[in-house]
Amino acid sequence: MSEFNFLQLLYRQRVPLPDSPLDKVVTDFFDYKKILSSDTFEEICQWDEVVTPEEEVAFNWKKILAMALVCHLTQSHQREISAKVCLFTLKPWNHNSQYLRALIAITDALTNLPVPQIVPSILSGGAVLLDFYQYRPWLALPFLPQHLEYGIFRTLLILCNKQNALRQVVLDLARWQLNILDHNAMPLRGLFVRQKDANYLNVCLLNYLFFRGVALISENNLFANIARNIGNKLNALMPETTPLFALWPLIETLFDSYSQILTSAENNKEALPVLTAQIIDESMALLGQRTEKSTVICTLHGAYTGLGALRTDDIEIITYAPQYIPWQDYHSFGLEGNNYTEDGLRKSHLILNPHGFVLQGCTRLVDEPDIMADEAKKNDGNDLALGKFRGIWLEVAQELKLSQFFLNVSFLGLDGCDGV
Repeated sequence: MSEFNFLQLLYRQRVPLPDSPLDKVVTDFFDYKKILSSDTFEEICQWDEVVTPEEEVAFNWKKILAMALVCHLTQSHQREISAKVCLFTLKPWNHNSQYLRALIAITDALTNLPVPQIVPSILSGGAVLLDFYQYRPWLALPFLPQHLEYGIFRTLLILCNKQNALRQVVLDLARWQLNILDHNAMPLRGLFVRQKDANYLNVCLLNYLFFRGVALISENNLFANIARNIGNKLNALMPETTPLFALWPLIETLFDSYSQILTSAENNKEALPVLTAQIIDESMALLGQRTEKSTVICTLHGAYTGLGALRTDDIEIITYAPQYIPWQDYHSFGLEGNNYTEDGLRKSHLILNPHGFVLQGCTRLVDEPDIMADEAKKNDGNDLALGKFRGIWLEVAQELKLSQFFLNVSFLGLDGCDGV
C-alpha cells in the first residue's frame, strides 16, 4: 500500500456509521470495492435545488464527481452516471468560471463524455484568477482553498484524459502555491482566504492532495516531500468528530493507481522540504521572506481578504486588514480589487533586498455592508449583494527590515472613514 493514503485512513476512522447516502456508497466502496445499492446511487445523483450562488453549484458538481470516481474505480454503472452528468449540464452555471469549467471537465472525462478543450488563463507568476463574483472581475483572486481544488481537478485531467498540454499550467500553479507555505513547509491560515472559508484543516488537506497529485505528473521530489510533510500532520489537526468530505479520499485512491511514478521520490525523502527564502510575484503584488523560524508574506490584492500574514514558531497573525464595525460580519473585512481592470491605477512597487523587502501601493477597502443587503444574504443565500459605496482607498507601505515588520496605512475617502 502506498504511504500516501492519509485521507483514506482518516475517512474510514470518522465514518463508522455513514449518515449520508454519499458516505454509505463510499464506505461500501472502501469495504467491498463495489456499489451495493442502486437506490442510494439514484438519491445521490439528484440536483439539490437551492438558490445557486457559485459555491452551491460547485457542491452539486463535486457530489456527482465523487459518484463518477466510484463508478470509474469500480468500472460499474457507467451508463447511469453518464446520463446523470448530462442532466446536470442542463442546470445553469457560470460558463466563464475557470473553477467550474475544470470541475465539470474532469467529471465529463471520468464518465466518457466529450471533454471541452479550454485554454486556462494563468498569470505570469502562476496564479489562476477565480471569479466567484460574477460581473465583478476586479474581485477575481487565487482564493484558497478553491485555487487548490482547481489544481487538483486539472491534475486529474492530465492523468485520466491525457491532457498533457495542461501539465505546465499545473506546474506553474504549484510553484506559485509554494508562496503560501511557511518556513516549516506548512500552509498559512489566512492569505487569500475569505473568512467564511477559514477552515485550516481543509486548507491543509487540499494542499496535501494537490502536491501529491503534482508529484505524480512531475516526478519531483520537492512536491512529494511537501505532500508527505503536510499529510503526516493531518491526523493531529483533525478532531475525531470532524467529518471528511468523501470526494477527497476518493481522489487520493485514484492517485494511488498512478503511485508507481512516486517511487523515485519515496526513495529520496528529506526531513523537511527546502523552500526559497525570498518570495516575489509581481503579478499578484506579493512579497515575502522565510527564515529558519519565521515567515512574513504581504500583498496588495484582495477580495474580502487581508494584506498579508505573519507566522513565527511562537506566534501567528493569521491576516490583517481594515474592517467596518460590526467585527463578526465577514463582508465588512478586507481589500477589494486587483490591478487587472484599471491599468496603472494600482501600480505596486516591490523591492527585495538582503535584509527584507518593501511593498508599496494603493488598494481599496471593501464597501460597507448594507443592512438590507445583509438580510437578503441571510434569506436567500446570495453572497453577491453590494454594500454601501464608501470609496475608501488605502495607501499602504509594508516593510520587513532586519526581522522587524513595519506597516503604514493612510486612508483616503471623500466620505470620511467613520466606522472603520
